[in-house]
Amino acid sequence: MFSLGRADVFAPGDLALQDAARQLFGLEARPGERILREMSLAWSPWRAVAARLLWAYYRHFRRREGVR
Repeated sequence: MFSLGRADVFAPGDLALQDAARQLFGLEARPGERILREMSLAWSPWRAVAARLLWAYYRHFRRREGVR
């Protein structure tokens, strides 16, 4: 995603993104790849930015390493 240099790239199969979306949006279960892809359509054309924000949020609430 980073080497592509585009702002509208998203990895809906990433478990950290799925878990961050679950936590952030108050979902009962982690959204699957198809559901997260559908959710991400609203963030176009800035899905890569949304991914970085979700990874940062995941790092914060899980206290794990991630994008710095």
